[in-house]
Amino acid sequence: MNARRRQLINPTQQILEEKREIKRKCELLLKIYDEGRIEKMKDAISKYKVAARAALVEWIEYADEPKPDPALLIQNAGFDPEILDLLTAD
Repeated sequence: MNARRRQLINPTQQILEEKREIKRKCELLLKIYDEGRIEKMKDAISKYKVAARAALVEWIEYADEPKPDPALLIQNAGFDPEILDLLTAD
């Protein structure tokens, strides 16, 4: 009976080890996939920031003298100036 039980445990352990290895590989693939998505998102955010800053410059060009503070202009429009790395002049 002991020998029979050992035979059952070994295949069970082997199956568990195989499943752990499959899980490890899947987690690694998911991590690689997520890192790629994060890089794409960072690139998109950078592009949007550049476009937003360019639009802000054009918006300020249309303003009368004295030109408004870009951070306050963005804040008054309902956006957080820090999104565009702008500091408010306190």
